[in-house]
Amino acid sequence: MEKRAFSLSETKVLLELIQKHKEKIENKSTDAMTSSEKKKAWEVLVIEYNSQGMSPRSSTTLQNKWKQLKKFSKKTVAAERRAYLQTGGGPAEKTPKFLPESLQQLVEGIMSSVSMKGNENSYDSNAGKI
Repeated sequence: MEKRAFSLSETKVLLELIQKHKEKIENKSTDAMTSSEKKKAWEVLVIEYNSQGMSPRSSTTLQNKWKQLKKFSKKTVAAERRAYLQTGGGPAEKTPKFLPESLQQLVEGIMSSVSMKGNENSYDSNAGKI
């Protein structure tokens, strides 16, 4: 079976479904009950995704795509932060975009700000904010 790349519309549908189930999918707990709920949430998500009339995808494929989207989104945020901090507070250089802006915003909306940007340093008075 040939693997097809995700189109922009397929990726948006996936992100909308993950947003719908994010409390279970993005739960950081690792106990047996939570793991079972996550697995069930992914099974429901796969059924909902495949009922959209697009290329059918497996749970593993959708989970891997979600991991990839999170990784690229974090890389974009980190690159923006590095560019901002390198300039000493001046205008930041153009940074590479690993995801289209519309997808970046959807991923950031699903993930917590701590997952995306790390913890704030409240003790460093000259720390820049982005």
